[in-house]
Amino acid sequence: MRNLLSLLICLSVIGCASVKPGNDPLIVHANQSRELLVVTADAFLKLEKGNRDYFWSVSKSIKHSADGTRVAVPRIVESLNKAIDRYKAYKTSNDRTTLETHIGIVTSTIADITEVYAKTKEALKAK
Repeated sequence: MRNLLSLLICLSVIGCASVKPGNDPLIVHANQSRELLVVTADAFLKLEKGNRDYFWSVSKSIKHSADGTRVAVPRIVESLNKAIDRYKAYKTSNDRTTLETHIGIVTSTIADITEVYAKTKEALKAK
């Protein structure tokens, strides 16, 4: 858990400092959010996959959360990518709002996965 939280904090701090002049901060933030989502989901899914039988016997909810993550994250990434592309193409206020909404979904998903990851790590300690 500490490693994942450290990674999230580092990426957040680095992300804030890495908007180069001429780059659209919203696009940079969207790209960083996507990368952080993928890293977070990957960490959780690797942990779950490596201990799947144990988690299934202890808590089926971990397995169900992992299955949900496997389905949801690619869809969220695809939707975010479409919102980024549309915003880049037209840059209307409506497209900006849509992209900001998608970034919010990504952020919320990262928080959800991080919470399940923490519970998964705790369950693993009991092993």
